[in-house]
Amino acid sequence: MAGSAGWGDVATWVAALATFAAVLAALFANRSSIKALERARSDELARAAAANEAKAQRLALVFDHEIHLVLGDLFRVCNALAPDEVLRNARACSLVASSLWPGRNLPLLTQFVADLDVFEIRTAAQLTLAVSRWQAFTEARFERLLEGDTGGATNQKNVLLVGGACSALADDLVAARRAIRPYAAKLRPDLPPIDR
Repeated sequence: MAGSAGWGDVATWVAALATFAAVLAALFANRSSIKALERARSDELARAAAANEAKAQRLALVFDHEIHLVLGDLFRVCNALAPDEVLRNARACSLVASSLWPGRNLPLLTQFVADLDVFEIRTAAQLTLAVSRWQAFTEARFERLLEGDTGGATNQKNVLLVGGACSALADDLVAARRAIRPYAAKLRPDLPPIDR
């Protein structure tokens, strides 16, 4: 081992360089794999976002139509129960409102309330609020307050109460329609107007 300073022989150096090259190759291969996985994940997220957007548009279109129909009935009841009219003749107003009482429901919006996560958080919250208020409104059975004549001031108070509840519910449903409008309009730009 004359002249050797402890650096090993050529075979050891070749083996060390080969090992180093193999480690570098593995790192670069791993890095390429990670980038490929990141691209695949990004593509998957983009497809999921597009699918959510398409679902949101379809649901919004159906919800808009359903709410539009209920609002038509509800607006007629609200008009019949206008406070100045009720104060003039509560009995006549209650009879007219009873005949106009909404016969429609919100079955699809109620059924798909668990799928509202495809919407932005504020839109989903507005729709959830509308469903909640609709259910509370229908379960309260306000129309029973319009039935029968309980006499003078009590009947007038009841009719005013129902009119106020109808108006508040109509406001919530109008807000829900406004919230979903941008989604629904992408599929149907000629949506019926939101009248109040």
